[in-house]
This record gives sequence, structure tokens and C-alpha cells, in this order.
Amino acid sequence: MSRINGGVSYICRKAVPLFSNKSQHTPPRGPRLDAPVTLHHVILRGIEQRGIVRDDTDRKAFLDRMGLQAKASGTGIYAFALMTNHAHILRKSGPDGISTFMRRLLTGYAKYFNWRHLGVTTNAVSYMLRG
Repeated sequence: MSRINGGVSYICRKAVPLFSNKSQHTPPRGPRLDAPVTLHHVILRGIEQRGIVRDDTDRKAFLDRMGLQAKASGTGIYAFALMTNHAHILRKSGPDGISTFMRRLLTGYAKYFNWRHLGVTTNAVSYMLRG
């Protein structure tokens, strides 16, 4: 039988600390619930706090891609906020799940952004976003 009391788990009378007092150690998160019709608040940030959009053309490209991917995957977009260096999306999972939608959205947008601003025309995707 397991009982948690004051950050210590008592299992068979053996005390094991659950959390370190050091702030850099956090418990691992559990698996993400990703069933159809599950709501997710997704946060996207530019690496090293870099911008993910530079102007209205980038904003339109991101939103157009998000709309196309949502329609193609059966994902519902309930709300979003697109700022210069990050974005929030409140979405409902479609049958393909969150990972497929996010991979297609972010890979395609990263290719567009790199082509437009860095002149990169290869299939290689530079890591400009992190979720």
C-alpha cells in the first residue's frame, strides 16, 4: 500500500523522496491524453525567444496553414492568440490526434519561414519552433 505524506512515499515501510528540494528537478509528467474530442491548450514558442512571425504576411501564412491542417485532420480550433515570439491554440483533437496535426502545421510553417527569411530552399527543416 502506498501513502504520500509530506513529499515522502511510504511503500513497505521504506521511505523514498518523491521530489528533490532543488528547483531544477521536477517529476516527469504523465502521458498526454489524446483521444478524439479532447481539448488541448497548445503553446508554441520560438527557440531562444526568437520571433515566429515577422510581419502580417507571416501571420497570414501561419493562420492559413493552421486552418488548412485543422480542416484536413478534423481538428477543431476554438481560440488562438498569435504573438511575435509565441502562440497559444485551444484545439480539439481530431481522429489523427495532436501529434500529426502539430507536426504538419509546424514543419510546413518552418519550411515557409526559412524559405522566406533565410533563403533556405532544401527539404531540411531548421528548428525555429518548440511546443
